[in-house]
Amino acid sequence: MERSVMRNNIDKFDILIGKILAKLYAEFPIKCELVPEDFGIKDTRPEFLDTPDGTMGDMKELEFLEATVTWLMENEIITAKKSGFGVYYDARLTMKGLRLLKVVPKSVDNERKSIGESLKELSRAGANESLKIAVNALFSYGLSRMELA
Repeated sequence: MERSVMRNNIDKFDILIGKILAKLYAEFPIKCELVPEDFGIKDTRPEFLDTPDGTMGDMKELEFLEATVTWLMENEIITAKKSGFGVYYDARLTMKGLRLLKVVPKSVDNERKSIGESLKELSRAGANESLKIAVNALFSYGLSRMELA
């Protein structure tokens, strides 16, 4: 059972990474805001404040977003400043992040598009399975090319 939960988290992580990086690549070099709604995550805080008994809805998705953005920042792929729970401003790719997204591996696209371009297109199309493949190529091919693996 733990294995399927782990696989589910890894899949969610890959998809969310793909969406975050696609947004930042599309906006580069302009800094932008990352908000939960951009990634299909509902912010349940307003419901919490409006509920008489003060019960909070499921916060797991917001926690997952926070953990993912933190991981990207800790690994120096993006920079961002935290504004609130699950909300970041001044988000932008670092030099390392931009270099990763400019990689053009054959495993992602035979048309010789960069991983960043592929992520933008796949994120826009909602192609989550293909997004996971592109993110995996990003980390395996891109990091080995940068001699970081």
